[in-house]
Amino acid sequence: MPIIQPKGEIIRWLLADRRIVIEEKRQGITLLEGFDHQGKKVFSNNLSKAASVGWMDRNTNPSSQTINIRTMGLSQPPAWTKLNIETGEIVSSKADIYNQFDTENYVSKTD
Repeated sequence: MPIIQPKGEIIRWLLADRRIVIEEKRQGITLLEGFDHQGKKVFSNNLSKAASVGWMDRNTNPSSQTINIRTMGLSQPPAWTKLNIETGEIVSSKADIYNQFDTENYVSKTD
C-alpha cells in the first residue's frame, strides 16, 4: 500500500473512488493536492493566492469527479468553485452576490 507523506499539516482530506485529496497548510499557505491510489501526485493547487483563503466543503459523493471549494478574500466575495479531481482544473465558479459591492474598488496583494 502506498504511503502519502505531506510536507505540512493536514487540515482536511477526502477519499474519493479514484483520488485522495489532501488540504494541507504549509508555511502559511493552504494547498490542495490530489493523489492517485498508488500515491502518485496528480495535481497541486494553491488556495491562498492573491490574499485569499480556500477550503474543501460539502463533498459527500465519493464517486464524483469534482469537489467543491469555498473561497473568499479581502477583495473577493465568497465563491463556490468546482475542481476536477482527475486533472486539478477548475471547471466552474460562482461568486456570492452582494449589493453595492464592486471588486474594482478594492485591491489586495501579498508581499
